[in-house]
Amino acid sequence: KICLNAILLKIKSNSKIPEFDVARSIKICDKLNEKPILGARAEKTLRKICLGKEAPAAINALRLADMVMKNCPNFRPYLNTKVFSQGVLKSLPKHIRDPQGVSFQSMQDDASEAEIERINKSLLLIQSWSKVLHLWKATHDSLVRKNCQFPEPLKDEETPLAYDDLKVPSSAMPSKPSPKKQATPKFRDSDCKKAATAIEVLNDMLRAQPEDPGKDPIIQELKQQVTTCQTTIHSRLGRETNQLVMDELLKANDLCNKILKLYSDVLSGKPIPEEKKTKIVKQEDTKKKTEKKTKKKKSEKKGKQAKAEKSADLDKIFQDSEGETTKEKPATKTTVPIDFLASAFADESSQGEAKGKDALSASEPAPARQGTFDLLEGVFGKTDDNTTAPPVSARQTSAFEDDAFMALAKKRAE
Repeated sequence: KICLNAILLKIKSNSKIPEFDVARSIKICDKLNEKPILGARAEKTLRKICLGKEAPAAINALRLADMVMKNCPNFRPYLNTKVFSQGVLKSLPKHIRDPQGVSFQSMQDDASEAEIERINKSLLLIQSWSKVLHLWKATHDSLVRKNCQFPEPLKDEETPLAYDDLKVPSSAMPSKPSPKKQATPKFRDSDCKKAATAIEVLNDMLRAQPEDPGKDPIIQELKQQVTTCQTTIHSRLGRETNQLVMDELLKANDLCNKILKLYSDVLSGKPIPEEKKTKIVKQEDTKKKTEKKTKKKKSEKKGKQAKAEKSADLDKIFQDSEGETTKEKPATKTTVPIDFLASAFADESSQGEAKGKDALSASEPAPARQGTFDLLEGVFGKTDDNTTAPPVSARQTSAFEDDAFMALAKKRAE
């Protein structure tokens, strides 16, 4: 963030091993000591270049990391991470990590000067930091177990560190990781790649709030690179036929416009807008979410089926219990016993047998019916003396009376 990207970007253009800029590196150390809050972002940038494919840039980045380690106590916890230590280990060639009896000298025969220097610097860094950082000690021990040969350090690389990471107070440790910034799109086109690299570095430098960006030579050089790349992109937009390349050119052009607008805002003193935090969704996370939703739907479906089956079982149980209750306790109807009525009608018929013939011949059924009503009055109670029973045809007969007449008719028929 503090000219760090610009230094390393300048190194990338050289194929030979560059000279280490001690003065500018000291300036970076001073800035990190003044503003420890910049540690997380500086570590991320430093690690990115140290583990990159450009050997010349990685060499100077490793030198700068070692210098910062020795001169910035508050920055040391940021370097003591498993990501950084394992990253440096994996950046080494496989035959260096696991020699399997191959001598160190024979490994250097087929490698270039820059590659050999990078391997030496990485091994020396692991060896030196393993004495004070426990995570780097684990990396060092894994190399020793595989009989990896470490080079002899130079005099200026033997500076001891009076430091023990296990005794560092918690206040010196980084409390929260740096927020994720919006990732720069990855391009395949060479012109777009150049533009994206310059834009990323210029963005970091402008957001570091420099004192006078209009006079800063590095910022001006980066701005010129962005302008040149945008001119090249504009010249290709009119004649490009490949749709994929055209999409990349348009995206790169948009990025150029945004960074140039940010540059003009910084020059005019406008507040710098915060970068949007983007959540990177991995394909594995999406797959897990889909599987989780599918499992949830299946469980809900099974729950509904189980609930329906349980309800059906309960209905069956209730039906069975109701059937058993019906069998055990048949419905009873409150009626006057037929035998009682039959005996009563039998007494009545024996007493009025002599009069029956006359009644039938005279077609006067009233006495028989009247006797029935007298019987009913004995069961339900008498009516008022002044009240006379209405004619049979003038009133309704109940089911009870119909049963009584049927019993009487049956008895007489017998």
